[in-house]
Amino acid sequence: MDESLGGVISALGPSELHLRALVADDSEACRLWRACELCIFLEQRFASAPDPRSLSETDLVVCSDKGLMQGERLSDPRDPSGHRPYWLYAGNRLVGTLALCLWETGWGQATLWLASLYVLPECRHQGHASAVLNALYETASQQGLRGLRLDTDWVWQSAVRLYLGNGFQVCNWKRTLSLQRLCHEPGYHVRFDGDRAEYFRDDIARPILVAENRGDRLDWDEGEGPSGGIDTLHAASTFALWLAVAGWPLIRSPDTWAERNRWIDVGMPEGLAHRIAALEEIAHRHGFLVQTPRIPGLPADRS
Repeated sequence: MDESLGGVISALGPSELHLRALVADDSEACRLWRACELCIFLEQRFASAPDPRSLSETDLVVCSDKGLMQGERLSDPRDPSGHRPYWLYAGNRLVGTLALCLWETGWGQATLWLASLYVLPECRHQGHASAVLNALYETASQQGLRGLRLDTDWVWQSAVRLYLGNGFQVCNWKRTLSLQRLCHEPGYHVRFDGDRAEYFRDDIARPILVAENRGDRLDWDEGEGPSGGIDTLHAASTFALWLAVAGWPLIRSPDTWAERNRWIDVGMPEGLAHRIAALEEIAHRHGFLVQTPRIPGLPADRS
């Protein structure tokens, strides 16, 4: 898989935005890379976070104890069995980090897994994250890969919005949010118009799914478009996440809420609502910042 991953990186070609492999025997480079990864957690969980370039090895230990939950740990850039660490450059300017690995999913095509996407504070709002996501997607398509996949957390709203805005769909929400962008499937878009929202697949003119915001509950219906051959399970899951980000209700009725465990992994909006409540409760329990949209019908405590 290492050779194949190298082929993916090479296929990106020379451009203004590009990836450079981290030199694993450079201890200072490894420290900085791990500090950037740690700041991904710190920025999402606290009101302020340090500049990763200011963190010493001792700081990494102290801040990890404060900002990581049990079972979480920083990557070891020298570990050959994990994601391969890369620097993200714009021209000759270092702008951030990314980690990649190829994983055989059993579908006959490898999937390119992404992790540790971080953009340095002064380099944000310049389109670097979206540019590298789209470049990797195009390269994955050209290389015959199944697509891109990554994990994120509902509480990490800036990340969720970034990935949704770049065409990612929900794969599952069993533990956290697993998102994917498949090369062989048409893209999609979601349109909001007042209290009505519609989910479209890019190759079909009519909406596949339609929702209406009733204040304390959600109306949900299949659209008028054809349904044959369409993956409605992941479309519904993705549509539910878009509605959640917009602060819409996710519960259609007391009866559907009572059946929420049917969709504990993926599926209808009640399953996502149930998972959101659990993820927010975990963050609260650890004293982390929770700045997420208010979902009607879920606990209101965001302290």
